Amino acid sequence: MNGHISSPDLEALAAGNLPKEKARVLFAHLLGGCEVCQRQAATYWRLGGHAEPVPESAYDRAIDRAFAAVERELLLQQVSLAA
Repeated sequence: MNGHISSPDLEALAAGNLPKEKARVLFAHLLGGCEVCQRQAATYWRLGGHAEPVPESAYDRAIDRAFAAVERELLLQQVSLAA
């Protein structure tokens, strides 16, 4: 990649609206240490930018699903040990 990431690309990256390969290239650039792009990208994640913030309830649902999956797995293990 040459130069810096454009604002529209950063906005699309933050919103999850880029093809995987392009997103990989942009993330590699950010992780490569470009401070200019890192500062600009931070505005889309930390300050919201044009991307929608993740509601708190989304985290709660994800955690609830994870606990339910663990409970199901433990129950299946107990059933198979009892058999």
